[in-house]
Amino acid sequence: MFYHVSNTFLFHKSNYIHGLKSFETTLEIGSGNTFECRSYVESSGVGHNNVIQSLARVLGSSLIESDCIVGLNTVVHDSKQLNSGTIVYGPDNLIKKRFDDNSEYKSTLSLHQAYLKEVLINYSNTLAVD
Repeated sequence: MFYHVSNTFLFHKSNYIHGLKSFETTLEIGSGNTFECRSYVESSGVGHNNVIQSLARVLGSSLIESDCIVGLNTVVHDSKQLNSGTIVYGPDNLIKKRFDDNSEYKSTLSLHQAYLKEVLINYSNTLAVD
C-alpha cells in the first residue's frame, strides 16, 4: 500500500486511515482536508477541502471528491462515490448536494478548519497532561 498526502492535512492521532488492500493502489489524499477525532477512512481516494467529522466511517473502495462533508457518526458504504460538494449526514446517511462553486462556503470551510486545528491541538495537549 502506498500513500500520497498533500499539504495542509489536519489529522488527529485517534483517527484511522487506510487505503485499499491492494499493493498496486496508491491512496491519494488531497490538500485542505480535515479528519476529526476518531474518524475512520478506508478509501480509494480523498479529494481536496473535505471534512470527515468525528466518528464518521468511510468504508471500502469509496471515493470522496472535493468540498464534501461526511457528518458526525455517519457511514459511507463500500463503493460509494461522493461527488464534489456532497454532504452525508444523519442516522439514515442522507445525501445532499451543496452549493455549486460558492465562495462563501469555501471561506466558511476554511474558518471551520482553522477552528478545528486550534481545538484538536488543545485537546491533544489536554490528553498529554492527563
